[in-house]
Amino acid sequence: MIDPEATPAPRRALLSGWGRAAFTSCELIEVDAEHLAAAIKELPARGGIARGLGRSYGDPAQCAGGRVLRLVPSGDEITIDPAAGTATVGAGVSIDELLRVLVPRGWFVPVTPGTRYVTIGGAIASDIHGKNHHQTDTFGGSFGNHVVSLRLMLADGTLVEVGRGARKPAWAADVLAATDRGAAGPTAPPQGLFLVEVKYPDHIYISQPPP
Repeated sequence: MIDPEATPAPRRALLSGWGRAAFTSCELIEVDAEHLAAAIKELPARGGIARGLGRSYGDPAQCAGGRVLRLVPSGDEITIDPAAGTATVGAGVSIDELLRVLVPRGWFVPVTPGTRYVTIGGAIASDIHGKNHHQTDTFGGSFGNHVVSLRLMLADGTLVEVGRGARKPAWAADVLAATDRGAAGPTAPPQGLFLVEVKYPDHIYISQPPP
């Protein structure tokens, strides 16, 4: 269970995409990277979905009757490597926030959509494009053309590095066959997770024999 003091409680909300159509009701919770694993593990039966700034035209960041996780960035989620020419950015960081760090250094993102108020996570998930999407050189294509790698959190809290070319395509099948979650990669940091109670169904007799 999640300690209510560590992770904000969900609240009811009506959400839509940028087109302001097809509003749906959900449980909305704002969570940072530190508490994301705990929030994912506590998703209800209806499931959940991550949401950025809600700038998608359709409804990909809505979960009617379920839970929506709004990713809130922290102040240290942008790291610049001048030598490599790369930026390591948290999924909840917006392009606007990234540009405020890049522009003073004389840099700019290679692909921008019609608004800079979209998150990096949303830009990758939707593989956004700008007016230069028809180009195939260094400064063209879609957003995904310029993503070197990403860290993906699975439903069990495991973090997986994607895109570095360190694993063969058959790696995922090998992990499943091993039935060992440690084979998938490092587990998410435990901050924000607290053991509140251990409880078993009535038909499972752990501490006492059946009557």
